[in-house]
Amino acid sequence: MVGFQKLPRWLLWSLLLPLVVLNGWVALKIFEYFHSFFTIAIVATLFAFILSYPVTWLQRFQISRAGAVGIVLLLVLVAVGIAGVTLLPLLFDQVAQLSKRLPEWFASTTSELQNLQTWATQRQLPVNLTSLGAQLESRLSSQIQQLSGLVIGALPSAIAHVLDIFLTLVLTVYLLLHGQKVWDSLFRWLPVTTGQRLKPAISESFRNYFISQAAIALMMGTTMTLAFLIIRVPFLLPAR
Repeated sequence: MVGFQKLPRWLLWSLLLPLVVLNGWVALKIFEYFHSFFTIAIVATLFAFILSYPVTWLQRFQISRAGAVGIVLLLVLVAVGIAGVTLLPLLFDQVAQLSKRLPEWFASTTSELQNLQTWATQRQLPVNLTSLGAQLESRLSSQIQQLSGLVIGALPSAIAHVLDIFLTLVLTVYLLLHGQKVWDSLFRWLPVTTGQRLKPAISESFRNYFISQAAIALMMGTTMTLAFLIIRVPFLLPAR
């Protein structure tokens, strides 16, 4: 240690920097290798944190922790099933209808742009709308194709990741049942005073974040739905 202290500062940094870069590269490779596991753990932790509130609320009615977890998970599965049965057919149907009507909209838009280009040419205005129409058609076509591929490929992708979904569900259930013990074991590695202050701070931050995001999503969803209904936007998801 004394020998290192006698070395020049620039030499110490030249020795330390490669070690930091190497450790960072190794950590990145480890994260890439276990990326799926980290994703499952993070998603399961978030789900467990969100579902812990209704579980805690049900426990007030003298229901055991396991019973409350079972009721909440059953309600979530029923809600997801109802949403899948009702929304997915509507989504597929509206994407198909949009694909059918898109050529008509392109033809109408192109005709309007040509008329406007003719009007601008007659008045010798320096406007070129022909290329604008071609660019607009190309971009809209690519966006619709991407949307169609995303919707159609969502179900096969979910089926392909059925193992990840199952592991996420299992880990979520485990964290709902024994999450408190897991968190306590993790905070034991920290000093007692630091753990006592950090644990409620993290819980409060997560709760405030999810409450704010839920409130924003509710307001935006309600406002956009009402606006779409008022101006009669075509292919609004709830409408057939």
